[in-house]
Amino acid sequence: MAEISIDGAVGAGFSLIRRKPLTVLVWGLVQALGMVPFFGAYAVFLLAFIPFAARHMVTATTPTPADMGALIGQMLMGEGFLFLGIILMLCVRTVVMTATWRAVLHPDRGAWAYLRIGRAEGFILLLVLGLAFAGNLIVIPLFPVLMIAGALAAVHQWIAAVVVGAVGIVAMIVALIYLELRFSVLGPMIVNDDRFHFVEAWNLTRGKVGGLFVVGLCLLAILMGAELLIILLGVALGAAGLGLAARGFDQLQTFFQTPPATIAAKLAPLLVIYAVAAIPIAGAATAVFGAPWARAFRDLSPAAEPPVVQ
Repeated sequence: MAEISIDGAVGAGFSLIRRKPLTVLVWGLVQALGMVPFFGAYAVFLLAFIPFAARHMVTATTPTPADMGALIGQMLMGEGFLFLGIILMLCVRTVVMTATWRAVLHPDRGAWAYLRIGRAEGFILLLVLGLAFAGNLIVIPLFPVLMIAGALAAVHQWIAAVVVGAVGIVAMIVALIYLELRFSVLGPMIVNDDRFHFVEAWNLTRGKVGGLFVVGLCLLAILMGAELLIILLGVALGAAGLGLAARGFDQLQTFFQTPPATIAAKLAPLLVIYAVAAIPIAGAATAVFGAPWARAFRDLSPAAEPPVVQ
């Protein structure tokens, strides 16, 4: 019986980074470019509100109905662009993730950094959108449990209410994790042969949830450690950059009293550094957290093509 190589799965992303560093860098760049419209739309949203709020706070005046109408129109336009930016980010993310799975399953298909726009990407995008919709429905099974907990609380049975509510929430979380693990190889299966394999993915992971869960726990530990390191480095770099921009930490109060345009201009180099650093980080994160599930599918499925390492 096929078994998951836990160390092989956890290390699949790191192996991919070692073998294809430029490809991973391209994945990060593509994701960074895909976020530009999102942040541009967010900027439109903020630029509509911040000057308006600042003007009326400084002058202590009440906005007129005409001012409010203009603001609402600008903010609605910004929200529309923001929604389009989110959809674009989702499409880009889907293309990059399928490229990660393709790099593990078909390493000989490395043209264009494994990036494609085809049937597999369409299937997975529809799947992601469906899951996003279903995510709004996950609270429905909790309603009876919460009603029981509420009834117990109404008669002052506080301990019982807390226990019932906690058990219900924990049970829902466990069920969601179980379902995610049972379908964790669905995306790689689609990328493998451009076909939808909903039932096959469920059957393939039967009896393998334990190994998949351990892989997920290892990735969670890596994520927590990486996030802590990135936060510490980001805070240190930000503090240093802010001190340089203000010409000393003792000048921070004076620095923040300067016009916003001046502050933005002085902090622009720091923001550029952050943006450039985000590219390899995003590419590496995609490889580290995406490749393990393709490797798990390859371990479990004799139908997966053997890798041709380049």
